[in-house]
Amino acid sequence: MLNSVKLSVGDLETAVKVAECRNFTRAGETMHITQTAVTKGVRRIEHSLELELFDRHVRPPAPTRSGEVFSYQMRKALFFIERAIVKGKQASQSPAVPLQVGHTSYFDLDLLTRLLTMGNQLRAEFCTVFHSSSTAEIVANVLAGVWSCGFIINPAEARGLRSVPVANDSLGLVMPKNHPLVRKRFLQLTDIASLPLIVPSRERNPGFRNWFLHKCGEAGIKPQIVHEVSNPHEGSVLASQELGHALTPSSSARHLSRGPFVFRPFARGLMDIQMQLVLPKKEPSNALKTFERAVVKISRLHSGVSHLE
Repeated sequence: MLNSVKLSVGDLETAVKVAECRNFTRAGETMHITQTAVTKGVRRIEHSLELELFDRHVRPPAPTRSGEVFSYQMRKALFFIERAIVKGKQASQSPAVPLQVGHTSYFDLDLLTRLLTMGNQLRAEFCTVFHSSSTAEIVANVLAGVWSCGFIINPAEARGLRSVPVANDSLGLVMPKNHPLVRKRFLQLTDIASLPLIVPSRERNPGFRNWFLHKCGEAGIKPQIVHEVSNPHEGSVLASQELGHALTPSSSARHLSRGPFVFRPFARGLMDIQMQLVLPKKEPSNALKTFERAVVKISRLHSGVSHLE
């Protein structure tokens, strides 16, 4: 398949940026290229893949179903491409202390990308190897000393570890665009009393799930769970097929299509969560200390950017 498809990284980045901006001209301005170059880049991808990524008959142009899935997966692919380039450069330099870092799929991908790229710019004396995993596996691996540290979504069962706040996030629901609750800007817990819900799995994110059930219990609600998923993308796909309403963090829903489904957050402060870096309680190595300081610095910069956005 890949042997027959010739795509440039620049064109791939362009298609993802158009999906984010919902506008060809604005995407070009963001990437400092012309609107014509944006259009040609997207056309090259569509021609090569024999797919229509954007519906140009609506204003603003919206990603098709194929375009939405493509842009979501491509964001992750570009992250790993950039990581490969960084690691390749690091391998040509003097040996650095490797840090094994886990991250949950519910962690903000934009922040994770900044941690990688900006961390490299800080020229810290370490290299990082990232592992996508579940919260339960991250906690177990850090406790066992298999991984140096990990990024998780709190609340989580992470006893025995030290945690460093990284960023705040809020929960909401991904639902069909024709659902009556779409008219509301913010949700209340009572709104979900009779809804079929898609939630994080018990095995992979037990603390997060138990916290959600506890909050529902405090509100006198017994949630109707119809599906359990291991990551937010699975939940969004099921929600787009009208198989339930997916519980997901706002950061994970940031790049969802406004086509078949939409995201509505809970009221501010009602279902807030926190992204954290968890580390062993024992005295950290110099490399891990440097990494922690870099994470704190980058997370503050990311928080400022998020507020501006």
